[in-house]
Amino acid sequence: MKKFIIYLFSFILLFGCVNKLQELKKKNNTNPIEVISFDKVDIDNSGEISQKEFKNIQDKGNVNYTDPMWGFYGVLGMVAILLTLSNFIQARKSKENVGN
Repeated sequence: MKKFIIYLFSFILLFGCVNKLQELKKKNNTNPIEVISFDKVDIDNSGEISQKEFKNIQDKGNVNYTDPMWGFYGVLGMVAILLTLSNFIQARKSKENVGN
C-alpha cells in the first residue's frame, strides 16, 4: 500500500503539469501597459481632467489579478492536502508499532 501511494504521488508530480506546460510554450498575447499623454486624455481641451475623462482612462486597465490568486490558492490547498496525508500516514505507522 505504501509503495502504491508513493508511485501515485510520483506520477501526479511528474505528469500533473504537462498540459499547463504546453500552454506556457504558446506565445502569450498580452497587451503592454499603455502610457497616455495628458493631451489625449483631455478630450475637451479644458486643461483639466473631468470625471468622465478619468473613467475612460480607468476602463483601459489590463492587469490580470485572478490567475496569480488561483495559483496561490492552489499551492496552499496542495500543502494542506499533503500535510493531512502525512499526518494520516504517521498515525497509521504509530498504531502499527504499538501493536507489535
